Amino acid sequence: MQKHAYHSLLLDFLPKGIILVSVKLSKNPKNWQDMIEKSKIFRANDFFTHGFPFAITHAVHTTEELQKVQRFTREFWKITCIIKGNGRVFIEDLPFPLREGSILLVHPAAKTNFDILSSELEIDNILFDLSFLGNELDSLRYSFRFFDIFSDSFNQKSCFSFYLQNSNTKIVSLIRDMKREYKFKQTNYAILLKAKLLELLILLQRGSEKMVFNTSQEQIADYLTFYLEKNYKTDISINLLADKVNLTPNHLCSLYKKIMGKSIITALNEIRLKHAAKMLTENDSNVSEIALECGFNDLSYFYRSFKKTYGETPGKFSKKIG
Repeated sequence: MQKHAYHSLLLDFLPKGIILVSVKLSKNPKNWQDMIEKSKIFRANDFFTHGFPFAITHAVHTTEELQKVQRFTREFWKITCIIKGNGRVFIEDLPFPLREGSILLVHPAAKTNFDILSSELEIDNILFDLSFLGNELDSLRYSFRFFDIFSDSFNQKSCFSFYLQNSNTKIVSLIRDMKREYKFKQTNYAILLKAKLLELLILLQRGSEKMVFNTSQEQIADYLTFYLEKNYKTDISINLLADKVNLTPNHLCSLYKKIMGKSIITALNEIRLKHAAKMLTENDSNVSEIALECGFNDLSYFYRSFKKTYGETPGKFSKKIG
């Protein structure tokens, strides 16, 4: 398979809550990591008033505001809709594109910051605590497990902590109605806002389902490679991966090898060996510790694989590089 000058990144939860976007990024993105500061927490009390766990904010950000990048977490959930402009959102240090019409649901614990590529980025933020929805989330169908992100058992280390997709006229109209209700606060506005927020979440869920069925084989293969890179330290089985993309194990293996030119196991071993070789040159940990850290539970298998790939044992490799 020919290598490209860009990475195809897939968002998000494939397919246990799938939102898919194929993204082209330049080979040498802006060196934003050098500017990152310690994360800041947005407090609920700064946005929620009179004990009402819901708010809608509107903002127009400029490039000057974000010259010094800082990552943020929140004490609440956030849905961001891009009204005007384009840029990138960095979530857990991974960049994803934003443009007019993008809509983003973010877990409170996800570390985020923005990189504005246009002169301005105009956004609406819908902020809410889960208490605002009461028990309604429990009654919703877990189609593709879209709503798993709200569960107490959600694990941010093994799952992406956000959803990103493009809005449509129905979503835009719904958000406009929510802004109007929040602004004027007429009789029973809280009940109506709750209903409209649930409707918005359901529309996002339905959008994720449609994107699942339109997912190309290339996107699935790219997602799996992305997943392996992110989770190579953990135990990964073919059955686990097949469950994530809603395919049979045999179909998944055939698809991946057809697109990538190698088996999933080979790809996983290459990733693990790459990280092991890097660790051997950068720290003083012993070979056994590095093997376990990189996901190899069988030390003899690690030695054989490493020597086959690099032409020498891990110990000799470390000494030669050192």
